[in-house]
Amino acid sequence: MPLRYRSLQNHGTFFITTSTYNHVLRFKKKEDYEIVLTNMEFYRIRDNAKVHGYVVMPNHMHLLVSIQEEKNISFFVRDLKKRIVFEYFNSRNVKIQKFWQHRFDDLYIISEKTFAVKLNYIHNNPVKAGLVENPEDWECSSAEYYKTGKQGIIKIDRLALW
Repeated sequence: MPLRYRSLQNHGTFFITTSTYNHVLRFKKKEDYEIVLTNMEFYRIRDNAKVHGYVVMPNHMHLLVSIQEEKNISFFVRDLKKRIVFEYFNSRNVKIQKFWQHRFDDLYIISEKTFAVKLNYIHNNPVKAGLVENPEDWECSSAEYYKTGKQGIIKIDRLALW
């Protein structure tokens, strides 16, 4: 299997994509999404990261995140994925199986235009998948924050680098 796309950067602003193994629909219930969101917020705080946008879909997630110079995007994503797996299977009292695709994709963001395109892509993902009619209707997304300013489980930081 070829390696997934990875930039060579360790810190900065990234568009992250990670998928479940064989694209199995792992996230079906509200509790499943809460596991992802609470852990994303935990690692945001731990690494002093800035989350600019996110969406959690039934078989993958996207994240726009800035990682500080002393931290590493690979460790952030690795730890987030490991903790989600642990809590997901622990909540079901089942043996851990293959959960995520190996590695993750990232795009190092260097322009305001690319950032805007990726944020729009994230927010429209549930609409394109036919899960909701409007981006802000998907509860596991930062779209509502961008429409109303209401913070959810994950603190959203608007990007102000450019």
